[in-house]
Amino acid sequence: MSEIYLLKAIRSIQKFMYYVHAKNNRKNQKNLYRISVSKGCTLFPYILCLSHEDRYEEFKMIYSLSHHEYFIELWLHPETEFIIKFKESILLHPQYPTKLNTSKELVNFIESPILKNFDMICTIITPLHHPKFNLEFTSNCKTLPKIPEQNEDAYFLTSKTLGIADGVGGIFYDFGISSKDFSHELMQKCKSIVSEEKNNISCKEVVKKAYNSVLNGGSSTYLLASLKKNRLYVSNLGDCGLLLFRYSDGSRKLVFQTSAKQYGFNTPFQISKEFNKNQLCKRSVAYSRSGNLRNSKDIDSDEYCITVYPGDILVVGSDGLLDNVYTEEIQKIVKLFPKASIEDLSNQILFLAKKRSQGKENTPFQDRMKEVYEPWVGGKPDDITVIVSVVR
Repeated sequence: MSEIYLLKAIRSIQKFMYYVHAKNNRKNQKNLYRISVSKGCTLFPYILCLSHEDRYEEFKMIYSLSHHEYFIELWLHPETEFIIKFKESILLHPQYPTKLNTSKELVNFIESPILKNFDMICTIITPLHHPKFNLEFTSNCKTLPKIPEQNEDAYFLTSKTLGIADGVGGIFYDFGISSKDFSHELMQKCKSIVSEEKNNISCKEVVKKAYNSVLNGGSSTYLLASLKKNRLYVSNLGDCGLLLFRYSDGSRKLVFQTSAKQYGFNTPFQISKEFNKNQLCKRSVAYSRSGNLRNSKDIDSDEYCITVYPGDILVVGSDGLLDNVYTEEIQKIVKLFPKASIEDLSNQILFLAKKRSQGKENTPFQDRMKEVYEPWVGGKPDDITVIVSVVR
């Protein structure tokens, strides 16, 4: 009994100390923030770097096994600036506003609560003809199939929206039917919806509408990115990826990157639709008892919102790119802009990805295979699609 009373006493003291700590922080005009980053497929830790009134601190973020993310909870002053370091890259958090610090570097910052006041917002008038509200993509795409005429990667490009889909190759080995028709039709429908829709709807809603109108069955990952005013909205399901580069301190640096959404290694989230009768009739007799796919009930995608500026460069790719080329190597090629055109950039990135997929050099896929203790040397042969876009 005495142990139970002791535990209750300890908990009461801990609770009391927490309230005292919280009260003191609020007196100092601090608020509690939880900053989190999806883990993706890496064992490298994330470091949160804080700066406020000439004070600089670094905190190692904690890994949450249940949420599959790195996070940290801190009491912070308004206007505290921060960035997230990952290996040699600097990431910006899409849920927090950005600004240029005194060193002219782009950073996140904690917005002052007073900015949420309705009267304050009403006094801030931004003319609709401001250049930042007329941003558009200038894009170029290159795609290369693993097997000629069997490219399961698909894409579409418009001045405001771009999309990429990667048909799941494993479906053919299970059901004897390729996901090529499904992924290509899904992107065609998305493009039609984006072109016809007068009201700006979210990327996720575009995919939902497209999925409901697709006739062919199959399974695919996807990534859609859309410009609305000076914001980039991204919807990502699976292991396609988007990298955002921005000019700072004389060179282009990575400021944002999506994380792969996977059940486990090499098993991405995907959107699926049952095969139609025509597809089932055409498949080989050997697969006649393989059954059919199930329709996806919901799209459990990751949603992002990032502030963008003229001159920002987006590199979007299927896993055929990201499994074979390191982020740092893509960044080196992007630095060639504007001496090299966006078509030159997409060609160079595609050539490097194809070379690595067939070679024995180190690749991100090889690194991830080592993490799961599977022997592998070199790249991963796959369909490869690269989109390079400049925000203008």
